[in-house]
Amino acid sequence: MSAVPADCQHAPVRHCPNCQAVLGVTPGKFCPDCGQSTRLGVPTVAEFVHEFVNHYVVLEGRLWRTLGMLFFRPGVLTREYSQGRRERYVLPLRLFLTFSIVFFIALKFIQPPLTLSPSPASERSAQLQTGKPVAALSHAERQSLALRNVARNGPYAAFVLLPLFTVFLRLLYAKRGLNFGSHLVFAFHFHAVIFTLFLLALVAQWKPVTALAVALGPVHLWFALHNCYGGRWWLNLIRAGTLTGVHLFIIFIAALIAMQWTA
Repeated sequence: MSAVPADCQHAPVRHCPNCQAVLGVTPGKFCPDCGQSTRLGVPTVAEFVHEFVNHYVVLEGRLWRTLGMLFFRPGVLTREYSQGRRERYVLPLRLFLTFSIVFFIALKFIQPPLTLSPSPASERSAQLQTGKPVAALSHAERQSLALRNVARNGPYAAFVLLPLFTVFLRLLYAKRGLNFGSHLVFAFHFHAVIFTLFLLALVAQWKPVTALAVALGPVHLWFALHNCYGGRWWLNLIRAGTLTGVHLFIIFIAALIAMQWTA
């Protein structure tokens, strides 16, 4: 494959290479239809670095603004989104996906103290993956198998838990008349925080840090509900306690299934 001549690497073109829109005699830096750059050629290393810094640090100041709002002003980020102020923040779904992916990637490299317990699902998993029953596996083998199952099934479980949480949230705030999507935005934001707390506990693997992470979840939820939905503090405390209890039970069941189940 021939290289692009040095003197033509950044020559402007008359038609957009991406969408074929007419750019005119003196095209700008970007296509007015699709936004792609009108300059051809592979960027230099310096240009890659400049683009990265501009995109993620300077232009994407929204990332730091979003994180600050998410962790230190619970619920306000959801309220900002609902009121139409969206361009200045990272979108809720993207935020949730980013934190969940980071957590499950970390789970593959850091081994928490998980293990299989005898059950029909775990026996099937053990037979399929090792050819031995659970009782014949060593502690290390049980842990390794449980981790593989969680890494495989965890993302699916997270996407099942999210709408369940949203359903309970909608039931608790049924009189507000909000649609499912409005509550789903709150769920995206809250679960991004939860995955961060899970990641903190996973990396530390120290009981005081784990206890702190577990305690911060309900506290954050309480403040987030109050700041997002308003209402009386004590009513939101009851709602937060109800959501926490139900959600922890569902997470516990989902974790057991994820550890022991294999496709």
